[in-house]
Amino acid sequence: MGKFRKLGRHAAHRVSMLRTMVSQLVKHERIETTVAKAKEVRRKADQMVQLGKDNGTLDAARRASAFVRGDDVVHKLFTELAYRYKTFRPAFAYVVSNTLPVQEDFCQRIIVNRIIQLRFAIPPVNTEMYDRMGMRWCARLRAGRCDAVALFSRVLADGVPAPNEFTFGTVLRSATALRDPRVGAQLHACAAKSGLSSIVFVGSALVDHYAKMGAMREAQGALGDTSEPNVVSYTALIAGFLKNGMPEKALRLFRCMPEKNVVSWNAMIGGCSQAGLSEEAVGLFREMCREGARPNESTFPCVLTSVANAGALGVARSVHASAIKHLGRLDVYIGNSLVSCYARCGSLEDSVLVFTNMERKNVVSWNALICGYAQNGRGEEALAAHKRMIATGLKADNVTLLGLLFGCNHAGLVDEGYSLFKTAQREQPGILKPEHYACVVDLLSRAKRFDDAKRFLEDLPFEPGLGFWKSMIGGCLIHWNKDLAESVANRIHALDPDDTSSYILLSNVYSAVGSWESASMIRRQIKEKGLKRITGCSWIEVQDKAHVFFNGDSKHPQSDEIYKMLEVCLDTGEDEHCLAV
Repeated sequence: MGKFRKLGRHAAHRVSMLRTMVSQLVKHERIETTVAKAKEVRRKADQMVQLGKDNGTLDAARRASAFVRGDDVVHKLFTELAYRYKTFRPAFAYVVSNTLPVQEDFCQRIIVNRIIQLRFAIPPVNTEMYDRMGMRWCARLRAGRCDAVALFSRVLADGVPAPNEFTFGTVLRSATALRDPRVGAQLHACAAKSGLSSIVFVGSALVDHYAKMGAMREAQGALGDTSEPNVVSYTALIAGFLKNGMPEKALRLFRCMPEKNVVSWNAMIGGCSQAGLSEEAVGLFREMCREGARPNESTFPCVLTSVANAGALGVARSVHASAIKHLGRLDVYIGNSLVSCYARCGSLEDSVLVFTNMERKNVVSWNALICGYAQNGRGEEALAAHKRMIATGLKADNVTLLGLLFGCNHAGLVDEGYSLFKTAQREQPGILKPEHYACVVDLLSRAKRFDDAKRFLEDLPFEPGLGFWKSMIGGCLIHWNKDLAESVANRIHALDPDDTSSYILLSNVYSAVGSWESASMIRRQIKEKGLKRITGCSWIEVQDKAHVFFNGDSKHPQSDEIYKMLEVCLDTGEDEHCLAV
């Protein structure tokens, strides 16, 4: 590096010297040492680029940077490695696969191509390592998945050595990533012909492949054909059932599993949470703890999502305590989940306390806090949190902006919300999505700025969907604008004649302005068209259990007592005891 400094501004000399260093490393060192020295070249190259920036011209720095960060050095290194160590190719494959840290796709492509070239340039007796290494690297690359399948086909054509169960497992993962069921079926047939389909490693890969393809009958068949299915096999099928909307089958299989581990528990809890089965997810978590399974860092975010969906504050605190008990220090992902969960359960105090005590915060942490303020009608606090976030050096993303617009919307901060949108449109246009534009329409409509809302809709860079027009009807309902509501409803019905919610919104507008006949006419249209309303519901938490009530529902086991108490409360509205209930 001392020579580099003396060269000063002459970037071309520095580049030439770096090339020489690479060649000398390859020619005079053992391969393991070469890789270690190559890492040192990487560090010195970075130092050279910085030196060019500090002491040279901008153009010199740019040329140096382009050289050391391109694939020229990498390609030269691997080409000379292969040439120098052509009699020790297995060692080359081993070191490439296990030692060299490669991050860029072009580096990985060079490795894949070199391994494949070497594999077909040597006698078949030494090819097994290249088969494994080549397919392993191909499977890691988006662009190399076809290479993995192609390499496997060539291996089959050679016939020596015969592919083993680990080879099939690797190639099946590539077939799954390619989303090609025909390749998977051919690999299944090939494995069966080789007598390997019943081996648990191959069987589990087949179950996983078919489940991710949505072919659940074939996935069940693959599990049945596996001689000794393990927890991985069962978990793959359970995940497939959950992903394909079959939670009942997933739960039945889960109950029948001979052995469960934390991964299978997490798959079941997370699947129920994603399917909207919040009570089942929380129940499974409790069952997991009772059976002595130790939850890990992946368990708690799934459970907390379900708790937040149920709005059960007591359960949230219980899960929080369990996380501290089992894990001690909570990572940023669990912290983010807690911030969001407490806010959605209505306890902003707990949410802010968790956020304040977090050792590390990322954009998701701030988003959880901002959205929590917004959901609880605290728009000004959301804006203040956003300013603190920007002061830390973090940039807002699409979720941040959506939370801010939502908070401004419900707090009546029209100018602030519109200004935020315009700033994002000018400085970060890439984060804008249709939902942000819909929020602005809602913001303007709620503020009775209907002319601005209409102009905004006309200037949209895309065709507005139903949600945009419904937002405007919502503003018409607030401000009793019957004429505009009728006009917008006609637009919605032209797009979707069977949209129930638009009929109900228009009916509510008529009721608000006292046009009872028009409201009745709309409700008759709903009935004649056979449209179904979304039933209103509410819930209350009693002794850590959420009780859900639907409009006109009588399925609750205590529905008779509840309705009687409701009648008493309605008859004696001034009764303090009833009001407290």
